[in-house]
Amino acid sequence: MAGLSKKAPKMKVNAENFEVVTFESRKKKQKTSEDEKQKEEEEQVLSKEEAEKEMKRLRHEVLKFAISGSSKEEARQKKIELLIKLGAKPPRNYNVNYKKLQVQNKIEKEKQARLGKKEDLKINEMISIKKKLKSRKEFLAAKKKKKADGKAAKKKRNQAKHKEGGLTGGYGKVK
Repeated sequence: MAGLSKKAPKMKVNAENFEVVTFESRKKKQKTSEDEKQKEEEEQVLSKEEAEKEMKRLRHEVLKFAISGSSKEEARQKKIELLIKLGAKPPRNYNVNYKKLQVQNKIEKEKQARLGKKEDLKINEMISIKKKLKSRKEFLAAKKKKKADGKAAKKKRNQAKHKEGGLTGGYGKVK
């Protein structure tokens, strides 16, 4: 009864009911091979993601290096393209002096006029071909003949289709 407290005899505690409790620290679990495999897979996934990030960073550095080797104007254009590629908004259209704009429009109209002259030449060629025919009546007669030949050929094709059964010819007839 040496291990009992001073108040224990007064409380009439039996030594048989007395229980000694000792503290033991938790033992760590031994790692299983499955846990190790899962950790390795997670590390591989992380390493793949890191590799992708590294590749993106390297591509960006290569583009920057390419930009540094070009002329100032090209470098500005390439830099703008790179920023747009990375998600920036494209630059706005810059303002042009009204007089300069009028000059540009005038130049464009002149270019279109030159193209129109080329089209006029084509029309003149067609007129000369028509003149080669002896008269307008012969021209119209030839045109009607072509049209009639086209209609007759189309009619023959349609008749051939209907003889074969048309679209449903391969399926047979309903009885």
